[in-house]
Amino acid sequence: MKQSTWDKLDEQFSEFPFMKADPVSIEELLNAEKKLDVEFCEDYKKFVEKYGGAIVGAYPIYGVRHAEPMDDFLWSVVDVTLHYRNEGWPEAEHLYVVSSDHSDNPIGITSNGHVITYDHDIGESVILADSFEGYLLKCMS
Repeated sequence: MKQSTWDKLDEQFSEFPFMKADPVSIEELLNAEKKLDVEFCEDYKKFVEKYGGAIVGAYPIYGVRHAEPMDDFLWSVVDVTLHYRNEGWPEAEHLYVVSSDHSDNPIGITSNGHVITYDHDIGESVILADSFEGYLLKCMS
């Protein structure tokens, strides 16, 4: 990610420190990847390593740790991804869920790094951003 993106995130979290969780180790990230049988993109790994999990703008970014304002049950990238996979959401088997929108549509990252959602209202997948960084910037705008 660009330094300017990190700076925006750090600015948000310095103003609202309760919106992020604690940092995580590489081992915790590798364990999460193993449980989901995926490889996280580098920007997501670095985000979760630094912030654990967070609320960015008005959107949850699921990680490996619980941020205070997050849902008490669905806050982990592993649990949320498995939740959507178990419910049979289209595309869920091919991505890891890093966020959700206010209609409870999953927002995930595909193997090519695109951030997509499956919108249950229109019944199709929609690309939200070409990268995790692009998604974060949208969340912060």
